Amino acid sequence: MRPSPLHHRFVTRLLLPIAALGGLGAAATPGPEPPALAPGAYRLDMRQVHASKFPVLGRTRTDWVSVALARVRQSEGGLVQEHEVCDVRFESGLPLVEMVMPPATQASLVAMVYPVELEADGDGWRYRADFGFEHVGYEPARPGAPPPRRGDDPSVVDSDGDGKPGATLQLDVPILDPFELYVVQRGHAVLDGRVVEEGRVEGAVRGELEQVVIGSDPYFLKRSPKLEPDRKRSRFSMVRVPDGSTCESLVEAASPAPSGAAPTPAEVAPKAAEDAVPTPADAAAR
Repeated sequence: MRPSPLHHRFVTRLLLPIAALGGLGAAATPGPEPPALAPGAYRLDMRQVHASKFPVLGRTRTDWVSVALARVRQSEGGLVQEHEVCDVRFESGLPLVEMVMPPATQASLVAMVYPVELEADGDGWRYRADFGFEHVGYEPARPGAPPPRRGDDPSVVDSDGDGKPGATLQLDVPILDPFELYVVQRGHAVLDGRVVEEGRVEGAVRGELEQVVIGSDPYFLKRSPKLEPDRKRSRFSMVRVPDGSTCESLVEAASPAPSGAAPTPAEVAPKAAEDAVPTPADAAAR
């Protein structure tokens, strides 16, 4: 099995569509060129940011940063995209504490398959990809079912095969042995951006994440963090790469630099209330 983000994940985490209408009459203005999102392989970089409050450890901003190998293909119903997570790391403001996803946990993340929506507007093409619900460490009775609260719940699975319930995340602290957290997680991410140039998409990562710590070593860490998404800082980029690319080649390569393209309307026109009054997530992230 492979989930994301543990999708996109964490720990304590530590843990995304309007057809252009042509004018009427002989002097109709030509529509936009076909979208510059050709089928093939892409490097997908995502940074999902949360304001987090951890029992014992306190409040901080945590970033889940991932690299994935994505492939876009044409189907009868339109474009379909799938991706597998190649690398995950956590960045947090907790001094001397490093959050780590063990290799077995990362290997257990499931490949995601989802439709891509491309819509033409006056400025080009808008891109949207909805991952749907993603479940880590448990098998829900129905899609989107909330994560269980206890390790002995029958829906909990050992997703990474280490003999512990759920999925294992690790806290490394100097001098001490690594701490372990056993988590289950429900996530829903949407990529909302624009085709900024041929073979390149950039934009925001939107969605929600619920994570439950169902066990820990030592036991006193068995408390679930409160996560508030930071919608302004959660971003993605997707760039065309050779079709023979592998996860190994993507991880070895440097992350592509942002294009500097103009933000989407959704990015520059957030809700008035959010602009006028800082949200708890904004305040906590400062």
